[in-house]
Amino acid sequence: MIMNKNMNDEIALVAYSLYEKRGHAHGNDITDWVEAEMIVMKQYPKANESKVKDIKASKKAKAA
Repeated sequence: MIMNKNMNDEIALVAYSLYEKRGHAHGNDITDWVEAEMIVMKQYPKANESKVKDIKASKKAKAA
């Protein structure tokens, strides 16, 4: 996944918020990160569409 630093920072903040909501229980870091990614990515639907198009175009160019 291609992300800029600001989006990565935002995901980290959301993941930490999820961790706090669970009472700082350890062992769910991956789950928290993936859930945070989904939450943040929903806020940027147009950015995601262009990234998907770029990835598809890149794969198509490599195959040619």
